[in-house]
Formats: sequence, structure tokens, C-alpha cells
Amino acid sequence: MNSGDTQIVVISYNISREGGNNFQNICSMKNYSDTALKYYYNDFQSCIPIGIQPISNEIPEKFALYQNYPNPFNPTTKIRFSIPPVGAQYIEPVQLKIYDILGREIAALVNEELKPGTYEIEFDGTGFSSGIYFYTITINNFFYSRKMVLIK
Repeated sequence: MNSGDTQIVVISYNISREGGNNFQNICSMKNYSDTALKYYYNDFQSCIPIGIQPISNEIPEKFALYQNYPNPFNPTTKIRFSIPPVGAQYIEPVQLKIYDILGREIAALVNEELKPGTYEIEFDGTGFSSGIYFYTITINNFFYSRKMVLIK
């Protein structure tokens, strides 16, 4: 490194849920780090938010929030959703949140702008008790909720 050189620093935070152990946290951090490095070495040309996986190259025609799979689940499940292009907008603000049966927000899985496409994200219910939970997506004027069941 020479004086005046430009350096890029990539920082990642991994916040563990109650019940996680150090080994799980380290494995999770390594996975996030590997994903971040992959986008860094590709000059962020196909950059997507870490943890949200696009599952198709096709652009969907309508908004959709699919039923999680598996359901019931223990301890993890996958949630899939689709975002179509809207007018001149090519990037949409997306919020995907998990609520308990009393309507309290327990997790925010997505809270960022995404390009049109179909995405999948994993929810880990390790630190939560058995019961019924709701997941809700909000994209501009589109709002939809679905129910999922955690069984331990």
C-alpha cells in the first residue's frame, strides 16, 4: 500500500438471536463474508442485498408473497416474494417483517430497495417459541400478509 492509494473496506455485522452459539455465529459470519467478497470481486455488477437470494432471472408481471416452505417449520423456513417493474421505477422500497400472534414485530427480514425479480429469504425461528406467526410484505401500495406455524 502506497501513500495516497484508495482502499475499500467491507464491514459486516452479524447479530445473533437468543439461543445461537458462537460456532453458529462464526459460520454465519463466514457465509456473509464470502457473499460480500463475491460481489466485491465482480465490481458489484450484480449486487443484491446479502441474505436475500434472487431465484429467477425472469421479471414477474405482478406483486406476490408466496406461502413459506416448509410450513409448519422447525427451526427455519424460506419466504419467497416477487416484485414487478412499476412505471418508470426500477427499484422499489421493500419491507418484509415477521409478527407474533399479538401483532408485535419480532423481525425485519428486508428493509431496502430491490430491483424487480423474484427473491427468497430464510427465516430462522431458533430463538422463538412454538406458535403462529405472520409475515407481511410492503412495497409502495402493495401490502400482503400470510400465516406460518413454528413447531418445536
